[in-house]
Amino acid sequence: RLRVDPGYKGAGPAFREMSNSCAKVKDKLMQCISTTECAERGGSAAECVKDPALPESCIVLRKMFFECKRGQLDMRNRIRGNKHADPSNV
Repeated sequence: RLRVDPGYKGAGPAFREMSNSCAKVKDKLMQCISTTECAERGGSAAECVKDPALPESCIVLRKMFFECKRGQLDMRNRIRGNKHADPSNV
C-alpha cells in the first residue's frame, strides 16, 4: 500500500494545472460558437462545432482545443508544459 506524507507539498497546484490547462481555449471556443448562426437557431454546441458553416476563427480554436486535450496525454508535455494551452496567440 502506498503511503503519502501528509506534509508533502510537491504535488500542489502545479500538479493540478494540467487538467485545467485547456480551460481558456475551451472558453474562447464556446464564446466563438455562441456567436454563430447555428447557436442563434438554438443548436447545441456539439451540433454547431460540426456545422459546415462554422467560421474560420472557430475552426482554428476547435483545432487548438483538440491539440490541447491531446497534449494533456503526451508525457513529454508533462515536463515541458502544454504549448497549446495559451489562446492569446489566436
